[in-house]
Amino acid sequence: MKLRNVILALLLASVFITCATDPNKGEKFEPSTNDSTVNDEATLGLIGTSAESSNTGVATVEIVGGKIKITSVSEGSAVITVLDDSENEATINITVSKKGEFTIKNIEVYYVPPVPEDDNFHVYLAFGQSNMEGQNWTGSTVVYNDVIPVEYKQNVDPRFQVMAAVGGSYKLAVGTESRTKGQWYTAVPPLVKNNSGLCPADYFGRTIVAGTGDNIKVGVIVVAVGGAAIEGFEKGEGANNYFKTQPSWMQNTAALYGNNPYNHLLQLAREAQKKGVIKGIIMHQGESGAVRGTWNAKVKGIYDNMLKDLGLEPNSIPILAGQGYGSHGQVINTLPSAFSGLTLPGTSTPIAHIIPSNGCPSGGDGLHFSYQGYKTIGERYGEKMLELVYGK
Repeated sequence: MKLRNVILALLLASVFITCATDPNKGEKFEPSTNDSTVNDEATLGLIGTSAESSNTGVATVEIVGGKIKITSVSEGSAVITVLDDSENEATINITVSKKGEFTIKNIEVYYVPPVPEDDNFHVYLAFGQSNMEGQNWTGSTVVYNDVIPVEYKQNVDPRFQVMAAVGGSYKLAVGTESRTKGQWYTAVPPLVKNNSGLCPADYFGRTIVAGTGDNIKVGVIVVAVGGAAIEGFEKGEGANNYFKTQPSWMQNTAALYGNNPYNHLLQLAREAQKKGVIKGIIMHQGESGAVRGTWNAKVKGIYDNMLKDLGLEPNSIPILAGQGYGSHGQVINTLPSAFSGLTLPGTSTPIAHIIPSNGCPSGGDGLHFSYQGYKTIGERYGEKMLELVYGK
């Protein structure tokens, strides 16, 4: 009898402990409906005629009375896609809590690129880590202020323009220039920010200008974060989360771009589309690789998202990736495999190309290029783009 009482007491205690520590106690799921999103161009960039959920086990959707009506089914996340008669789409990213409550994380409106003012103003987007940012040198030591030798600042053709990604006071060959984010200037280095160095985009743009007619203008927009892995350039909240775990010096640079370099570059590129035409992308990133997953697949994802978000046709412009100094960033050589079988419109020419760094000297640390190294690799980027875009 005593043994039975002891067993019964233990069972009751176990039930009490289980109930007391049950994390789901009191969180009964109650389906709810959210129709706060208006089905109009101001909200979505289009007027939807149909809608679908990426996960009907989490939420269902229908268009009712000029609203996007979403009903929760279970805890989780889903992407609601709203389409118009031309199959243009806007997306609504949602999460559903254990209780069935909605959170609309963000709405990606359908974007129609504007008609450019000048079809002969050709714009190139550039991103990467410290070698795209450009490093300055005193002897063999990297210095973080603008000490670019004056000869690299002279005789820049005004047909070569830079859209300031970061505002500030920039040193010219003589004097200074106040640059405002989102405005165009003659591309006197530095191009990235006012304490960065000569970078591949400098002689990339100069080479294209020199190789095309006087009617062609070239613009670059450069966003770079030294030391950043590819996750720092991806679309969405992942970049913000990535930078939160990084050293303060990297966080300080990322903060110049709102902790989201992709979004910063996208907004500037959309502004650039008012003036000219996006013709290609150049990058110099790979020394830091990827935190997880496959680096080249992540680059392809950035490329795909950027073209979609700019209203460009998929796989319609080239992307060039420069090799690192020496043996650094060997993963860069794998980029073309992520674009395997894809060619530029109307040609048999591959979309992705590697720009070699052999013969480009280091400034002294065995990781970053010297001024001459940046000039040489920049010219190689330019020569390849002349071939791909202009048939030179």
